[in-house]
Amino acid sequence: MITWTRAVTALLCVQAVAVLVYIVLLVLPVEVVPTAVRDGVIGNGAQVVSAVIVALRGVKRPGDRAWSWPIAAGLLAYAVGDILYDSWVSHLDPMPSPALSDLCYLAMYPIAAVGLLAGVRAGNRKVGRGLLLDGLVTFLGAAALIGAVIAPVVANTTSGGDSLVHVLIAAAYPVGDATLVAMVIGVLVLRGGSPGFYGWIGAGLVTFAVADTVYTYRVAIGVYEVGTPLDALWAVGLAIVAFGAWRPQRRSDVRVDRPWMLTAPITSVLVAIGVLVYASVRPLPLAVVLVAAATLVAATGRIIDGFLAVADIARVRLEARTDELTGLGNRRLLYETIEAGLPGMRPGEFMYLLLIDLDRFKEVNDSLGHATGDDVLLTVGSRLRTTITAGDVLVRLGGDEFALLMPGRDADFDVLACAGRIAAAICAPISVAGLALQVEPSIGIACAPVDSLDRTDLMRHADVAMYDAKVNHTGHARYDPDRDDNSRERLQLIAELRDVLRHDPDQLVVYYQPKCSLSGRVVGAEALVRWQHPTRGLIGPDRFVQTAENNSLMPALTGHVLRTALVQVRQWRLSDPLATVSVNLSVTSLLDEGLVDHMTSALTDAGVAADALILEITETMIMVDPERSNRTLHALSALGIKLSIDDYGTGQCSLAYLRDLPVQELKLDRSFVQHIVTKQRDAAIVRSTIELAHSLGLVLVAEGVEDLGSAELLRAMGCDVAQGYYFGRPQPGTPTLAEAVDAAAIDGLSRHQMVKS
Repeated sequence: MITWTRAVTALLCVQAVAVLVYIVLLVLPVEVVPTAVRDGVIGNGAQVVSAVIVALRGVKRPGDRAWSWPIAAGLLAYAVGDILYDSWVSHLDPMPSPALSDLCYLAMYPIAAVGLLAGVRAGNRKVGRGLLLDGLVTFLGAAALIGAVIAPVVANTTSGGDSLVHVLIAAAYPVGDATLVAMVIGVLVLRGGSPGFYGWIGAGLVTFAVADTVYTYRVAIGVYEVGTPLDALWAVGLAIVAFGAWRPQRRSDVRVDRPWMLTAPITSVLVAIGVLVYASVRPLPLAVVLVAAATLVAATGRIIDGFLAVADIARVRLEARTDELTGLGNRRLLYETIEAGLPGMRPGEFMYLLLIDLDRFKEVNDSLGHATGDDVLLTVGSRLRTTITAGDVLVRLGGDEFALLMPGRDADFDVLACAGRIAAAICAPISVAGLALQVEPSIGIACAPVDSLDRTDLMRHADVAMYDAKVNHTGHARYDPDRDDNSRERLQLIAELRDVLRHDPDQLVVYYQPKCSLSGRVVGAEALVRWQHPTRGLIGPDRFVQTAENNSLMPALTGHVLRTALVQVRQWRLSDPLATVSVNLSVTSLLDEGLVDHMTSALTDAGVAADALILEITETMIMVDPERSNRTLHALSALGIKLSIDDYGTGQCSLAYLRDLPVQELKLDRSFVQHIVTKQRDAAIVRSTIELAHSLGLVLVAEGVEDLGSAELLRAMGCDVAQGYYFGRPQPGTPTLAEAVDAAAIDGLSRHQMVKS
């Protein structure tokens, strides 16, 4: 079966053989075959085959017809001209000028030019104005050079009393060649890639132009003869074009990022200047001078277009890095600035990143509308501008999030004070929609190189710090890897903690802080876990307890602490039958359906009565699932376990849970106790809470007692139990409960009571 590839290959072979035979016949000193056979059959036949090969490209690939068929038509027109000349015109005496063969020859140029232009459009998806001007400059420059070179030849050929028509026809051939060659050069500049398809087309047309130029010159000096190797150049040129038509033509966008692409237009400008200089000392045709001048005009247009393009690029670049609403920078600008600044940081230099989020901004949008929300964002953006200095980068990340990058700071820079000033600027009331609104920010701070030298990590660290500030209502916070569950160190700590809980729980040691009756007797202790890490030393609970909660390790950790504490309180009860131990429950443990069974099992295994154990829970934990919490707490109370509300006063529960829950103890948060001696409001809150607890039949425990004055005032108020550094810091388990308390503190409290009485 004959395929397209085989058919085209066969035709190319026929063409190559015909051209080679034609060349051999022209080179041989003797006439082997008649001239009619050599020129009329072999030479012209090779040209016709060239046209057919190019036309078949369009038959095989309809998408290529726009360029292949015009070029094929041009080649065929030239072949028809040769056939007419050999079979008819050359036998006329005298030969007419112009002859019908001249019209066929000249028809090739405009028809082929149409094909070349169509090929440019088909081979490139997008050609910019600048590249078109580059191609025009290259085309005009090449035309000026070729015109200047062939002008003397044309002048010699048409010297004497030739008619105007004869002069125009003689000049049309080199001008047509110059036009096609210049077009190919311009097209190659437009494509900006490897010559490929157009390289072959160009090589064929250059061969053709050389043949025409040499022919014109030899005619001018009177030495041209029919039947020389020169006659083969036209057939060779057409054969090269036909071969190139079947080379791969890749469809791709024009690339403008190659500096060498400017070589052709720059060279064309220099050539045009040279032609104009030459024309000032030697006469050249007016057309050549005008083409050279047009080259410079086109080059000037290209320069202007270049300036406009640079301005457009600058504008687009600015728009791409600007927030549309506020006019501040955007996320892209922030990322680029961070990535550009991190590698060049000098020793002792710091770069601070502040992420700023507006708290409860969604409420403004939902209640007052997006237009009012936009007004608020505009005002905040304007206020933030007043807080920055030269070199700082202020951007809006989107929504109600802003970011401030402060590079080039030294070790003395107080970033927390700066964050405070920013918060103060934002917090001032904003007048919009007839209302005075107040928005408060949460600001997260990360620092390079302290926290990271990677842009992604720096952004994440600042985001973690911002979330920390929002959760704790502190307004602003610096990044703390200990509070980041996703930091590399934190992830390593989680993995180690998981392994310890499975294989070596003895690393988790339990310390005990005494709880003392203000009558002067130690009544129990709170169990507080520590991690005796083999390489990091003693790690406090703030470093890993919340991490354990976030990673589903809390049940195992609570179970270990519970069993250890029960063993300890069993020993204490040998000398003090009323001793108790308090263990903190997590929200995960409280919501565990198997908690009651776990407690029963632990008490049984330790051989301890249920009244020796006090479980501490917080108000916030109860509100996660009030119904389930209530059910679980009643079941624990039914076992005889005492229940205590820890950190009382910091949650947002109603007083109803004190009425409904089976609790026996309230632990007033340290924030109310620490300043009762100096602050009357704190003292009033403590006094009223003590009265409330007693009216409900509850024991009141005051946390954070750190001095004798506070202890004495609490006793005077009627407080039942106190806990704090004054009575003793957390320490490992002791043989007796009395040894856990600072005896001097008890003695001091007792002596003070005797003096008072």
